[in-house]
Amino acid sequence: MNRIIKSWKVWASVGLVLAAGVAFAFVVDGARAEQPWDWPTLTMTYPVTLTVNEEAIQQTRELMYNSWDSWTETVTAADSFEIPQGTFSDVGSYQMVANGKYITYDATTGETLTEDIKDGVVHIARGGLSPMPLSKLEEHLGKKLTSVTTATRVCFNDECTDNATGWEMRDGKSVVVFADDARGIPVKIGDFTVSEVRVDATKESLR
Repeated sequence: MNRIIKSWKVWASVGLVLAAGVAFAFVVDGARAEQPWDWPTLTMTYPVTLTVNEEAIQQTRELMYNSWDSWTETVTAADSFEIPQGTFSDVGSYQMVANGKYITYDATTGETLTEDIKDGVVHIARGGLSPMPLSKLEEHLGKKLTSVTTATRVCFNDECTDNATGWEMRDGKSVVVFADDARGIPVKIGDFTVSEVRVDATKESLR
């Protein structure tokens, strides 16, 4: 039964090649064993759309981020979906990185998978969700980012702003919007939009 259910499930990914020339994917394989930059502790909330049996399934996911090698992404709300074996929901499913291991839990099957993370490999929760200072991005692009109004609620130490101001990077058809913070916290990557981000730190201004 578990294998049948799993074969019907599709986990969505948001892939994007940034104009800075850095390809972000779920696994970043490089010579370094750690990230050169990092974010402070933060929590992101965002909607995700999956397709199951040609039907659009809406989910809400929460990323609790402590560091590049310690984070958890959990499905906190989701439409149920029907397959011949019954009706199921992904609420409670998660993926996480902790103590040198990548762990996934499937709430519909009750299955937990654990794998050791190889040296020089960095797992990130979603394509594009990888720290990069905005100054480094501007330096690589050779141009300044543009100030824009976002569709995201952004909080720094519980001081929150709805539709907060952010910074937009646009290069051809690639568009990424970052929170108004020098550490490069993305809130929009193509069609993927973060609804809320809570940063457990004081804002570091780009300008």
